[in-house]
Amino acid sequence: GCTALHVACLWGPPVDVVASLLNAFKCSTLMKDRWGYTPLINALRGHSSPAVIRLLLESNIAAIAIRNNRKRSPLEHLCWMWEDEIKMALLVPIPSSQDPMHIL
Repeated sequence: GCTALHVACLWGPPVDVVASLLNAFKCSTLMKDRWGYTPLINALRGHSSPAVIRLLLESNIAAIAIRNNRKRSPLEHLCWMWEDEIKMALLVPIPSSQDPMHIL
């Protein structure tokens, strides 16, 4: 089902609103609505700030692997809907990883 976090993320919420919703409903980060959208996909579709997207990923990194009903991943939504500047802001080096860059 569609949660308050799903709805908020679609409309570009402030980070503190998302943080409050995550504290209240932690498990909702992995829930899909009827179209298969997670809050992360909604945040990407709704052009939420990079800070909101990072917060969602930090809350539950497993959300990056969840695809919608059309089998589209959050990364595909990012590539289709965002400007290069925003994409680069979401790519950060993670020193403990073998891969040079990860999306966060």
